[in-house]
Amino acid sequence: MFPLKEEKTEGLQRIRTMVPNKTRVIRKFNPGVLQSDDEVVEQFVVRNHELKTVLALLQDNIGSPSCQHALIIAPRGQGKTMLLTRTAAELRSNEEFSQYLLPVRFIEESQEIFTMADFWLETLYHLAIECKRVDYLLAEELHKRHATLSKNWSNDTLEERAKIAVLDAADRIGRKLVLMVENLQSLNEAVDKDFGWELRYVLQSEPQIILLGSAISRFSGIDDATQPFFELFRIIRLQPLNADECLCLWNCLTGHDSSSRNIRPLEILTGGSPRLIVILASFARHMSIRRLLEELVLMIDEFTDYFRGNLESLANTERRVFIAVIDLWQPSTPSEISVRARMDIRKVSTMLGRLVKRGAVISEGNGRKRKYSAAERLYSIYYKLRRNRDDASIVQTMIHFMSAFYTDAEQKKMFSVLISEMSESKAIQDGFRQVMSETPDMLEHFWDVNWVSLPNQLFPLANDQFRKRIQKLFDLRDFSKVIQSVDHVILADPDCIPQLRDSIISWDLMIKAAAERELGLIESALLTISEVVKRYGTSENNEVQLYVAHALLNKGEILRSQLNHDSALNTFEEVVRRLETSEIHESKVLTAKALVYKGELLHIQDRLGLSLAPCEEVVERYGSNDQIDLQFWVGQALINKGLFLQNRGRIEDSISTFEDVIQHFHDSKSETLLNFVGQALAFRGQSFMTHGRLEDALHDYDEVVRQFGSAKYPPLQYQVARALLYRGKLLRNDKRTELALSAFEELIKRFRSNEHESLKRIVARALIYKVELLLSQNNPKLAISACDELIQLFCTSEINDLLMMVSRAQLSKIKILCDSYENNYSSILSAAEDGIQVISTFQNLDLSAKLPMLLQLHLAEFMIRKAFALHHQGEILSCQTELDEIIERFGTETDHTVLQWSILASIYKSKTQIDQGNIEGAIFTSNVAIRRLHHNDFDRKGGLTWNVRLVQTEALLNKRDQNAAIESFRLLYASLEPNDERMIREIIDIVIHLFALREAPDELVQIISSGDESEDALRPLIVALQIEAGQEVRAPVEILEIASDIRKNMKELRTSLTANPAGEP
Repeated sequence: MFPLKEEKTEGLQRIRTMVPNKTRVIRKFNPGVLQSDDEVVEQFVVRNHELKTVLALLQDNIGSPSCQHALIIAPRGQGKTMLLTRTAAELRSNEEFSQYLLPVRFIEESQEIFTMADFWLETLYHLAIECKRVDYLLAEELHKRHATLSKNWSNDTLEERAKIAVLDAADRIGRKLVLMVENLQSLNEAVDKDFGWELRYVLQSEPQIILLGSAISRFSGIDDATQPFFELFRIIRLQPLNADECLCLWNCLTGHDSSSRNIRPLEILTGGSPRLIVILASFARHMSIRRLLEELVLMIDEFTDYFRGNLESLANTERRVFIAVIDLWQPSTPSEISVRARMDIRKVSTMLGRLVKRGAVISEGNGRKRKYSAAERLYSIYYKLRRNRDDASIVQTMIHFMSAFYTDAEQKKMFSVLISEMSESKAIQDGFRQVMSETPDMLEHFWDVNWVSLPNQLFPLANDQFRKRIQKLFDLRDFSKVIQSVDHVILADPDCIPQLRDSIISWDLMIKAAAERELGLIESALLTISEVVKRYGTSENNEVQLYVAHALLNKGEILRSQLNHDSALNTFEEVVRRLETSEIHESKVLTAKALVYKGELLHIQDRLGLSLAPCEEVVERYGSNDQIDLQFWVGQALINKGLFLQNRGRIEDSISTFEDVIQHFHDSKSETLLNFVGQALAFRGQSFMTHGRLEDALHDYDEVVRQFGSAKYPPLQYQVARALLYRGKLLRNDKRTELALSAFEELIKRFRSNEHESLKRIVARALIYKVELLLSQNNPKLAISACDELIQLFCTSEINDLLMMVSRAQLSKIKILCDSYENNYSSILSAAEDGIQVISTFQNLDLSAKLPMLLQLHLAEFMIRKAFALHHQGEILSCQTELDEIIERFGTETDHTVLQWSILASIYKSKTQIDQGNIEGAIFTSNVAIRRLHHNDFDRKGGLTWNVRLVQTEALLNKRDQNAAIESFRLLYASLEPNDERMIREIIDIVIHLFALREAPDELVQIISSGDESEDALRPLIVALQIEAGQEVRAPVEILEIASDIRKNMKELRTSLTANPAGEP
């Protein structure tokens, strides 16, 4: 194959892969007219595959005695003329072709050809024009020959003489003629009956003639075996441009790199039509929908007869389906098309198959995902503009395209132009109204321009959609966007834009304050609320006063969260005063809400008598109102009243109030209101339990499950879960363990897969209770299974308290494993490290970060367990490292429950140091622990104090520092609990060692003879010391016998120390 000219090939590659450095103007019609070949080559950026196919065919014809002819088929606007023009340019400019082939291009509509004589005369005319580039003198000769033959048009030899002139010219220039004839389907219909056969004979017998034609469709003549064009041509079909080709052409036309765009909207809108892409590219430059409509109308005018004729040529049923396809515009399913055509889907599917074969419709996808669209999107535009007179639909479609295709910045610029054009174009107004009413989500960036300057007839609809959008953003918690959008309106000049009435600005400020509060911008929110009250507080407009009340209610909630209860109360009371006489339904809702909040605040302030009054006022005012949103606050007021009474110990009154709730709402059809029945039953059960009426309480919990057990409404599901949890806890406390387990297991089974956070928390709590009950039954295996279930369900959660319960389950599991492993320290170590890992990944925090209190306690115990396992595995250094980390991490805590773990680690470390012979280290560690105990005011008789003094005394005994050991023992003895047998045994052991180290029985007797309960417990030891001191002692025989054994131990230990003065006691 001859290659494309080298420099042009490189140029095409650059066009495909690079962004042009300037915008190219590509013609919608008549490419090549008054253009150089270089300009044609530069503009040809797609259809390169088809170009190579055509050139390959022509290359094969160069040396062939019989030529292959070709027909390019594609709908209008798909680039047939451009491909022929580009082929001609290549034949002229590429020396590998220009030596053998000469392109002869006919005009697009060959309307003067009716006979073969006309055909040869037309060929001679265009050949003369083309020869000017090759041989000017020959061209002049051919022009004169054409003029002479035209004058003698009635001569019977005209056809033969014209043919000879053409073939003679081809011989003289030594090249084959490539006749480029467009719209061959029209030519086939216009010529006389013998034309086709005569042309076929020429094309098959004259090797100097190659026909390269085009047609808008596969006309009947090329498929009918009785017709002259049957199997005469190689068919080259131009498919719609794919996404990559659309992008390539778009980049060339606009001069911008659009590779990051979603090109699919452009492909759908244009149907891959190069002509429509060219038109849209011009829109991208001027951004005027009005100009775009004018260009589309001009183009439709150009092809109206064509469109009308093709539509009318279809059978009625086919036409009906085709109209449905072009009216839908974008690729659509048979189901969608059948609805639009108002026809049975089976008949529609049959008609679509026929239309696809005709080439009128194209399909994409397979099976149920198959979609159909018009092969020529121009039909859609034609139908909407000329048949429907629906230019607004074109505007609507363009806005959809803008929303899907252009960048944020480009959309803002386009919307600005759109607004400026609306006042002059009813079509643009109507199209925009359709978009705003049907698909307002397409207008995301419209709200970022000066939309408040819309024409008066559009502003109310726009403002309504703006409010819906802001409310949607608020519900989606995109509060920053809410503030930004509202500020855009507020900053508009109200004097220039009369539409910005008080009701609009007050609403905008009200919701802006709410968004600021949600973002934690409390000061900004309060300032915005103050602005609302200042600007509109005295307005006589009820709607405006409603928004002022909304803002004040928001202010009251902020003040309550800041614990500024008095100011919050005043604010809620102001809301009630402002709306006192309003009959607007929403005003009543706000009043009820403010009264409920007022009652809650008074209850927080322990003003029970006053707190009940607002609850009762809500019920009195609105109890008979049947509106659900008002009844919601009636229900909340009654529930609050019952809880207030319950918390103040007025149990009977609370039970009565909860009964009122049940009676009030039990027949409701609203799940929102039925939720109050579930709450009242659960809370009444709590009151019964407080009153000691356990069976009544169980009955209420069971009633919640009976009434709402099958509910799908999450709040009602929560009431069911809570009732089961309360039931389980009551039965557990009443020692009915099996029934309690059943309640927890039912709860877990019902809701373990529920995704609502509140229900997840209850499931986790039920699993924790289940673990505790199973352990109380001495069933560690099932307890571990329950722990594993909790861990598996919630270990990936981002909810703090759920993760803390995961940690709690992990700790329970480790404790169980530790007990069951006995001396299996590697398993204990593994379990402890698992627990540490769970906590260390808690909310992506590492061990150096501050954790919630419960997790700190769990972490400390895991680390102690780990150190314990390391010590027993002989990994002393690793054990001490772990203990040091515990001491450092928790040693500065002021909370005793956390600090105690640092003290325990110090005790354990001191013992390991003694075992390792590091006596000084043990003394230092114990001293630090003692200082921390004193600094944090630990109970001097607590277990921690005892253990620290004990290990300190042991260290001093090992050091054989007699005086220090005696003083430490004195302090140790001061923390003795007389009834603690372990402490008594440890005191006896220490005294024996002290006596062995230092024979001072009188001093030891003085310390332990304190006259309190401990003296009785230590009587045998005291008697033994008194005898050693030479005192005469009278005591029961059994005491004397024990004392004798103690004295024997003392003497043996002293003998051992004397024999080994450097050894341990």
